Amino acid sequence: MRELQQIDEHSMPTALTTALGINTAMNMSSTEKFNEISSLKTPKGVRELMAGSKGQQEWKENCDLVKKANGESYPPFWFGEMILSGLARQTQMKWDPPVG
Repeated sequence: MRELQQIDEHSMPTALTTALGINTAMNMSSTEKFNEISSLKTPKGVRELMAGSKGQQEWKENCDLVKKANGESYPPFWFGEMILSGLARQTQMKWDPPVG
């Protein structure tokens, strides 16, 4: 929890600013930023972030952001929500060139 509170507009990972839009992220209050990061502890929040990945680098950055929000490891629902659901494959097939 303490680590999440240290994230501000200067240290916020690229993935969050990309997902939210740079202007939105930079104009958010600390509470709003905390709420966005807290959403990465929920299946819905993680699905939305990961589905918005536009390439392999952004996917990796988003993975790092999810892990950071969840104590440096993937949340318990990760495998089911990303892998078993097919979301990872579906998202990666949209990239140019597709992965997989």
